[in-house]
Amino acid sequence: VSNIGIFIQIENNFQTTVFQETAKPETICQNPLTRDPYESKWVLVQDSKIPEAGQGLFALQDIKKGQLIAFFYGLPLQNMIQGSDYSIKFSDELLIDIPDNCRSTDIYCATLAHKICHSFEANAEYSYAFHPRFGQVIRCAVAIKDIESGTEITCNYKYKLQKAPEWYKRCLKTFLSVNLHCSEQDQQLIEKKLLHNNETFYSKILFRVGRGNV
Repeated sequence: VSNIGIFIQIENNFQTTVFQETAKPETICQNPLTRDPYESKWVLVQDSKIPEAGQGLFALQDIKKGQLIAFFYGLPLQNMIQGSDYSIKFSDELLIDIPDNCRSTDIYCATLAHKICHSFEANAEYSYAFHPRFGQVIRCAVAIKDIESGTEITCNYKYKLQKAPEWYKRCLKTFLSVNLHCSEQDQQLIEKKLLHNNETFYSKILFRVGRGNV
């Protein structure tokens, strides 16, 4: 790939060649506005339907359960250096992050899985992939159920409570209250447990509502 390149059709009668790229401290890739041809067929970015979530990723066609949806490529952060809300774990030693200046699709749209919003009732999950342009240090989103065209793609971010941002804890509290049909007293107990970052409670309660142990 690095010697020959990859032909990518940009418009009906025009092609360009993209070579294998590697993230560097100053930039995610050398051609940040050249979209992935697979993603171009299956997804697009538009305003999320989730309140205050900004942009989200939506299906352009019907997507089958088990199908790869989009890729997540970014800057590698060694030794699990603290990443942003956009960061995703690659291994015990490595995070992949999208820097502030690359979050707009006007600046970076070579991969789009970082535009997927969180939901505790997600229709996709993060997995691993190999990409001919970006190599092995990359993750992807895979459908965990059939997704109809026009539907927003969501993943459960599965933050550990001690590292979770406040918006995530608020969403969790709301989700548990609704799905467990909690009384006001139970809601106060949930809030107290979340306030003290009780991971055991967190795992057990999510398993109870059918989301599995995080």
